[in-house]
Amino acid sequence: MWCTERAPAAIPIGEQPEDMGARILGTAPPRNGTRFTVIDFPPGNAPHMHRTETIDYVIVLDGEIEMDMDQSSVTLKKGDILIQRGTNHAWANRLGIGNPVTGAQSAR
Repeated sequence: MWCTERAPAAIPIGEQPEDMGARILGTAPPRNGTRFTVIDFPPGNAPHMHRTETIDYVIVLDGEIEMDMDQSSVTLKKGDILIQRGTNHAWANRLGIGNPVTGAQSAR
């Protein structure tokens, strides 16, 4: 949904800033930047273990989602908040319910 190139973010007054929401965005934010996204994990998605050098602020907007880690798994429900700090993890929708999850990633 939105991305900043650096922190603190530039907030130009009286200028036409680039619409960062119109960019094609990858997963990780740019170095020293931030990224805010909303992701829908379809039922039966194939979880992919990965790690990013970011701090992720995750809020579950609806349904339930599981976050798998190296040694454990945690189930998050609507309204739950998770701070994910650069660990190996994967997202799994094993419950068969559409799960919009919102997340913000901090500078890496």
